[in-house]
Amino acid sequence: MKNIVAGFVLLGLVCTVSCSLPVKHGGIRQEETTGETQLMKIRIKQWGNTRFSGLLVLQKHSADVYYILLDATGVKLLEARVEKNGDYEIIRASGPIKDTQMPNFLAKSLQRIYLIEPDTAPCSRNMLLWLCIEESSDRHIIKYAQAGPFTTWSVDYKYDNNSTDWHEASMSIPWLGVKLILIRANYSDKEIEKP
Repeated sequence: MKNIVAGFVLLGLVCTVSCSLPVKHGGIRQEETTGETQLMKIRIKQWGNTRFSGLLVLQKHSADVYYILLDATGVKLLEARVEKNGDYEIIRASGPIKDTQMPNFLAKSLQRIYLIEPDTAPCSRNMLLWLCIEESSDRHIIKYAQAGPFTTWSVDYKYDNNSTDWHEASMSIPWLGVKLILIRANYSDKEIEKP
C-alpha cells in the first residue's frame, strides 16, 4: 500500500512538473483586462509563519502580467513579467531575493492567479492532471489543479457583495505548506485575513 501511495505522489509531482495544464489563457472570468496599474498587499506564509510581507505593483494584460515587488519599507526587490504560458523574464532583481527561488515562485503564482483557467468549465483534464474552477454562493471562486486524488495548488478568490472584481486572492500549495495572499491595497484593513 505504501508503494502505491508513493507511486501516486511521485506521479503527481512528475505530472505537476512535466504535464501541461488543460487551460485556456485569459484569467479569472470576472476579472477585466484593462491594463491599469493595481497596488496589492502581499504576504507569503509557510506552515502558518509569515516569510514575506510587502507590496506588489502590477499591470495585467490578456497575455501577461508585469509586476514590481516591494518590501514593507517600499524598497524595490524585483521587477519582472510573466507570460500566459508560464515563462517569465526578470527585468531587475536585488536585495535578499536576488539569488533565491522567489522570482520563480512569484511568477508561477501570478500565472495561476491571473492568467489560466480550465479549457472547459468546470474542469479540464490532461492525463492525471485536472484544472477546475468552482463558484460558491458565498462570493468565493475556487480554482485548483489536482493530480489524481491530490490537490497540487489552489486559488481562492473572495468578492464583495457589490463587486464583480475580487478583493483578495490566496494561492495555496498544500503539500509544501505555502500560501501567497494578495489583497487590493484600497480594501479595508479590517477584511485582511488574520494571522
